[in-house]
Amino acid sequence: MGRDTMEGINPVYLAWSLLVQHDSILAKVSTVSQGTKRLETDVLLSVPITVPSLTAQRKFERVVEKFRFMHEKNLTSRVQNENLFSRLSHALFAEGAN
Repeated sequence: MGRDTMEGINPVYLAWSLLVQHDSILAKVSTVSQGTKRLETDVLLSVPITVPSLTAQRKFERVVEKFRFMHEKNLTSRVQNENLFSRLSHALFAEGAN
């Protein structure tokens, strides 16, 4: 935290605000010569961004951090469970083969 810009918008909040508008923004991408994709600066600047208070933005950032932590913890548990299942299965079938 503490990464707020002088304009009063938290970068994490801004990133998520743009992310939820992903499809709308991509629909405004144009194709120029040889198929190169281009997003005009004025189009990007026209994307509506609701800017709540910095307190609300920081609260949102904390929720995002908590979600990321829980997601990572869940992934770690899943990998550990899959590894345990694999070892148990291997041990069971290796015993059964003997």
